[in-house]
Amino acid sequence: MHQLQNANKIVDPCAGGGNFLVECLDFMCAQCNETKNNFLQKVIWNVTKLYGYDIDRHITRIALVNIRLRVLAILNHKNEEISFEIWEYICPNIFRSLQSDDICGALSTDNQTVVNILNGNKTSIDSALGNADIILTNPPFATIKGMLSEQKVFLKKNYPDANCDMCVSFFDAIYKMLKPKGICGIVSQNSWMHLKTF
Repeated sequence: MHQLQNANKIVDPCAGGGNFLVECLDFMCAQCNETKNNFLQKVIWNVTKLYGYDIDRHITRIALVNIRLRVLAILNHKNEEISFEIWEYICPNIFRSLQSDDICGALSTDNQTVVNILNGNKTSIDSALGNADIILTNPPFATIKGMLSEQKVFLKKNYPDANCDMCVSFFDAIYKMLKPKGICGIVSQNSWMHLKTF
């Protein structure tokens, strides 16, 4: 996947534990032809291309740890020296919502403020996730049945063509996050493609 190697911003707007970002990192580092002296720098540089977001502050910490652990595994596999100092240099861009009761997450349409869990810097969600070269994600599968009434109101107002389907709403949101020639990969059910309501 040549695009992954050339991407400067790889985003998972529903990062969860960071599995998609970890696999992207693995692929990018496997393609590195750097000398032993430059390999560590190349791996750390690849990590800075990773951007993730989740509404759950605990799961964002898990994503951070998973990425950092994978870096150590990659370095160990290449017989690189590993130290505790390296841990602090592994800095992916993982963001979380500031609101504990956030119902819209990356579907936000009001450019809400999010926080980088590593350095505490606050930025807009558009700045954190937008202008992406590549988006790879597994958005939540939630339909109107069992959905909170606040979510229903939000989706009907902001994503009317999605028929209160959370996953389909993400299609529209992701399209807006991508650069004009950006690419995306989304895990989705295909049943929505065959429904008359869409």
